[in-house]
Amino acid sequence: MPNVLITGASRGIGLGLTKFYAQLDKYHVYACVRSLDSSGDLRMLLQQTKFKNKITLIMLDVLSPTSIIEAKNKIGPSIDILINNAGILGPIDSNCRDGIDPTELINVFQTNAIGPYLVAKIFFNKIKSSKDKLIVNVSSDMGSISNNNLEGYDIYRASKCALNSLTKSLSNAYKKDLISVVAIHPGWVKTRLGGENAILSVEKAIQNIVELISKLNLKDSGTFLSYDGIILPW
Repeated sequence: MPNVLITGASRGIGLGLTKFYAQLDKYHVYACVRSLDSSGDLRMLLQQTKFKNKITLIMLDVLSPTSIIEAKNKIGPSIDILINNAGILGPIDSNCRDGIDPTELINVFQTNAIGPYLVAKIFFNKIKSSKDKLIVNVSSDMGSISNNNLEGYDIYRASKCALNSLTKSLSNAYKKDLISVVAIHPGWVKTRLGGENAILSVEKAIQNIVELISKLNLKDSGTFLSYDGIILPW
């Protein structure tokens, strides 16, 4: 049975992806969370009979290489689809005119860019030994330099831009291993990060993401895609 590993699975898009893949009956899902205290909805999901033996809860803090290695050692020999979903918004009023707090900048970069890189690197052998060989980094259109025409969210924008660059670099590094690495913009989704004014429900966003992932292959590696399959400018 193919294995899907999802970081940031305690809420929002991560929780939705966990539930969707588990319901497909052809995947086993490793749902990775940083803390059990914030994973109430996921633990409730695990208590449902229909998800028994389909989801494994894994403690994984993307800020800690040790935590990532410990998680890797608890998982089987292969991961077919790795979805780097864990991410934070940071201060929404961050902008270069008023000044950016370096501590906040480092914190957001560690979670949104360095964390996904570490997970992809540490899980490399498990991905390489799988059938699907796919790494999906959940990015944002805010990470596009070409589309950066508005002030605000400057820390978040920079972190997702860094994630996009690492996605491209990983795709180059892993090409000979036939591993696809793609950055995906999930759309503006009604989550804690996206806010209530967002235009997409979590359910619709998940359908879009899973449908897009199902169509990806090696020729898509190194691309930055919107949820509808449109290639976004770097």
